[in-house]
Amino acid sequence: MNTGPRAGRTKLTGLLEAGDPKGEVRMAWHAKELIRGLYDHTDPELAVAMVDRLGHDLQDESCPPEINQLGRTLVRWRDQIAAWHEAHVSNGPTEAANNLIKRVMNRPGFVGGSRPWKRGWSHGERTDAWCADDEAVLA
Repeated sequence: MNTGPRAGRTKLTGLLEAGDPKGEVRMAWHAKELIRGLYDHTDPELAVAMVDRLGHDLQDESCPPEINQLGRTLVRWRDQIAAWHEAHVSNGPTEAANNLIKRVMNRPGFVGGSRPWKRGWSHGERTDAWCADDEAVLA
């Protein structure tokens, strides 16, 4: 069995031909690949030029409305994309840690989660009001 980038592209192309009569999904996929390609290099000036060109090209009237919106978003985020190319720093690791903390604190049975109002906390002071969830956890 042939697997790899070329085989995947061939399969995707075949599926798009079968189920995308107007070519909108194909256009969205190509737009995604072009945006992904913005991060293949490290030159901030080239990135700005690519964002400007791509952002305006995606707003062409021949593109579907979703692609037009993507073009407007690219133009709006131009400075942030250029900043990444200058610093090569992302807040991805911080976002991942925050997501993990939220998932742990909001799991069922976690006493002291991120919903203190359900247990009667009020502006940093504890009241005697307990909700039924807390009684079930403590039982």
